[in-house]
Order: sequence, then C-alpha cells, then structure tokens
Amino acid sequence: MDLPQAPPAELDVGHAAIALLEFLAFLDPDGVSLSLLRHDLSVSIERLGDVEVVSIERLGDAKPEGCKGKIDFLFVISRAHVMKYGQEKLIAAFPQFIETIEAKFADFDFHIMAVDGDPQWGLDTCTDDCPLLQSKVGDGTCPVGACPGCEPPINFGDPCCSVENYPCNLLDSVTVCDETIGAGNVFAAGAEAPNKPCKMPAPERRYLVSGDPGIPETFACMAQVGTSGHGALGEAMTRALYPELNAPGGCNAGFLRDDALLMVTFIGSYDYDSKGDPASWAGTVLGVKGDPGAVVFLEIFHPECPQPADRICEFIKMFPYHMVGDSDAADYAPIFDEATDLVETACAEYVPR
Repeated sequence: MDLPQAPPAELDVGHAAIALLEFLAFLDPDGVSLSLLRHDLSVSIERLGDVEVVSIERLGDAKPEGCKGKIDFLFVISRAHVMKYGQEKLIAAFPQFIETIEAKFADFDFHIMAVDGDPQWGLDTCTDDCPLLQSKVGDGTCPVGACPGCEPPINFGDPCCSVENYPCNLLDSVTVCDETIGAGNVFAAGAEAPNKPCKMPAPERRYLVSGDPGIPETFACMAQVGTSGHGALGEAMTRALYPELNAPGGCNAGFLRDDALLMVTFIGSYDYDSKGDPASWAGTVLGVKGDPGAVVFLEIFHPECPQPADRICEFIKMFPYHMVGDSDAADYAPIFDEATDLVETACAEYVPR
C-alpha cells in the first residue's frame, strides 16, 4: 500500500494526524472513530486497492459549503422471495419522504435511481418457456420440482412459469443494461414485478431528476423489482457507483455527481450473494466520493444491527451518517422521516469535491 503524500508545509501536524486517523478509520472502524472528520480539512482519496491520499487541503475556518439541496438518492432493493411487502411499504412511503426533504431545502436538486440485487434479469424458468408458457411441473420439460409444502405450494401439473403476465412478447426489448447488476432498474420481470417497462420521463435515463413529471408513479415501477431473484445488495451498490456505469455512454450516465451528497437506502434481507466484503465495498464508496461524510446510509432490515451475517449493517457502520429501520414496521414513513434529519445534518456539513 502506498503511504499518504506528505502534507503541505503550511499544514500543521495536528491537521495531518486527523487526516490519517480518518483514513485509518475506514480501514479499521473498530479501532478509530469516524467522528474525527473535520470541516476545515479536505482529504482526497483516489483509488480502491492501493489507496493513495492525493491531497490534503486546508479549507480555512469558514463553515462547510454544504450540499445546498443537491442529493443523489440510490435505492438498492432485494429481489428475494420474501420482499413483496418490503417493496410495497417502500413505494407507499416514498412520496412523503421526498416531500419532507424538499421542505428542508430551498433548492432541492435530486437524482433518484433504484437498482436490484440480482445479476440476472427476469425469471429463467419463464424466459426459457417463452413464447407459449406451456410447460408443466413434472412433465419432463420443466426444471421446477413439485413442492406441496412450499408457500405458495407447487404441485404436479402446475404451470412451470407461475407468472401469468410474464412479458414473453417483450424479450427482444431487454437491453444489456437491463441485464447488468448495478444499472438503474426500468424493466423488471418475474413474480410481483410490473412485467413491463417503466414509463421513464426521458428514455435515455435510467433514473429520475428534479422536474420530471409523475415521479411517484414512475418510482413505484422502478422500485417494484419483484421477488424472483437474489439479494446481492452490497455488490449492486458498488457496481451502481462504478465510474464506467456513470460515465457518458454508461447505463447510469450522469446519475452520480461529484458535488452532490449521496444517500443509499438498502431494502432487503441477509446478503449472502454479493462479491466482495464490507471493507471492499467501503473502499469503492470512499474512492468514488472521497469523504466518508459525503454519504448517508439507511438500512431497512433488522433493528438490532449488527446481526450475524448482516454484512450490510457491518458495512454502513463504517460511515458516520447511518441508521437502521425495522423492516417489520407496518409503515416505513416514520423511518424515512427520521432519515431526513440525518440527511439535513450531513448536507449542512458536506464539503463538495
């Protein structure tokens, strides 16, 4: 690992020590507190792997510039079979969440994107049975076995594809981005999914921006990723932030802005599927945003975080602005209402890159 560059001569040793402690907090969050983040010092950290401190810059005694209402919202949603009600509660709470944040900022400038935790599109048993969807459980052509005790039960003679409105007639419209983990969701297929493309305000964009018409309705389609897949949430989040996906011509081109606060919301269950680990995911986020205080994390899952195997909880606790809500709550609106206070605090202390 390359050592950080020496600080400029005019920067006192105390400030340099704080910068190094912040970097060590990322590497070992249990050993050093992230609360040492200072607003009169900017530390720019470049790449994942052999991490380098590119610059340490004094900002003076002025208060942080703040995010000025410029926020990128990323929703990372599991497609696991237990996610039906979680997605419904997210969609129901979303309009109030946006209204509450909008009331806090005079100039609310947002991007909103939803991604699912799955490297595959649709449901293979249905896609393979298109266009007629005639295979039956137990007829020798269906890979699904009978399971009378499952919920819902699967019996001999049931359709191999249990999704009645599966979009066989739209398979030709499935794009490379639809099949790319981390790309904004605009066309989900499978159980409990829309099974049709979302009506995006701008077809070339896989996310929403301030001023788009019909935002609540469009978000409802984007966030309804269905229950026919996996929950690789950590991997989906990091891929969504990759420069190649956000660069011109990428699936998420223009979504992630250098001068915007980033809020990431995880809706899901245990993440057994993601490549990497919490430390490597944190490295990606820090490499992209440069400052652990430039991101707000919300996980809606188990309130007693961390639980064994809850890698998302372990990950978000590496950052100063994070909270956990209970996925069993009847209404997610109070959770998001509390999260808006965290966003407001983070925005006020934000130092744009």
